[in-house]
Amino acid sequence: MLALLLALAAVQTPPGPVQSPPEMFTRTPACHDADTPITAPCTLPLAITPAQAVARLGGKSRRWWIEGDRLTMIARPDVERWAMLCCSVQTALEPIPGTDLAGVTVRVPRIDEAILSIATFPARYEHRDVRRGPLAPPAPKRIAPPPERLIHRMVASRWLGEARGVTIYLPPAAGRARRLPVFYLADNLAEKFAAQFEADIRAHRSPPAILVGIDSAPPRQAGCTGMACDRRGPEYKIDFNADGDTPTSAFGKHLRFVLEEVIPLVAKDYPASRRREDHIIGGSSNGAHWALAAAGLHPELFGKVLALSSSGQAAGTLGARLGRTRLFGAAGRFEPSYLTYTQDAADAARAAGATTRFDMLVAGHDQLAWDVAFARAAPWLLARP
Repeated sequence: MLALLLALAAVQTPPGPVQSPPEMFTRTPACHDADTPITAPCTLPLAITPAQAVARLGGKSRRWWIEGDRLTMIARPDVERWAMLCCSVQTALEPIPGTDLAGVTVRVPRIDEAILSIATFPARYEHRDVRRGPLAPPAPKRIAPPPERLIHRMVASRWLGEARGVTIYLPPAAGRARRLPVFYLADNLAEKFAAQFEADIRAHRSPPAILVGIDSAPPRQAGCTGMACDRRGPEYKIDFNADGDTPTSAFGKHLRFVLEEVIPLVAKDYPASRRREDHIIGGSSNGAHWALAAAGLHPELFGKVLALSSSGQAAGTLGARLGRTRLFGAAGRFEPSYLTYTQDAADAARAAGATTRFDMLVAGHDQLAWDVAFARAAPWLLARP
């Protein structure tokens, strides 16, 4: 999605009236009424006149506000003739008659507990506002680790036929005398989680561990967008590969890169435990799907799994293979498909004998929610039985 937005942002705004977004984009259902309790976001008619919308927006490209459980956004599309509300809640902005603006009002359930990332797309300048309700979990505290403990390396991979970046976070006082648990994280989540994990370890909110963030595959060509250019999906989703996890499939090659090249490198060069129960594999979205699949295929290597907003309707099938693991799953109320898939994986793993925990956040499919989930997951996954 980000590549699509960046490509769109390079385009000059076409002439002509504001339009509704293309049908391929999400539209939140209309509310039955303005007052009945809701469990999912729904839309209401915009409750301001065109003249009020123009006056309220002024010279800005967008403006939003919250009244009760209602989030209203008005915007002047600046890339295409249409715009969407993004990102925790996603729905079309509809044209406001007689203006060059579009807008929407959305009722948001449990808004006082919600973590909301708010923006429009496509937009000339990507900027998201963050709104945390008074009862929402606070943002995790952060302390930047020193550069000598956040190490960036390139691994020349025989399996991938290219070099791939890896980031290693070492916790405070890491030394050879003590072998530490290791998180192996898709999409280089070590880079995103390192500062909050540093703060949690220093405050004794979590035991120490090593984070290993593995870069995802770049597009097939620089600037290329669309599914034909996607290399990340086939590497992370086993069901995208007709030949499954064989050595000839994209999934299989990537998994062998991790198992035969990344894990041995970390064990050799850093104070990493080699014990199965100290190996945690994890990711978000497609990366969570990858973690579930990899742990099921190699239970001898991975004793614990972190699955944040897993994609894929086969998540329950993958979870059923995790009877010997400890699984932490989390997803957001505003990402219904991912919430279902991740819950299915946790339920299936529990039925197979795994120790599981599942947290639902009042949030969407974004890093804000995953930061909170990781702060909860790390001490739970690292706790000794």
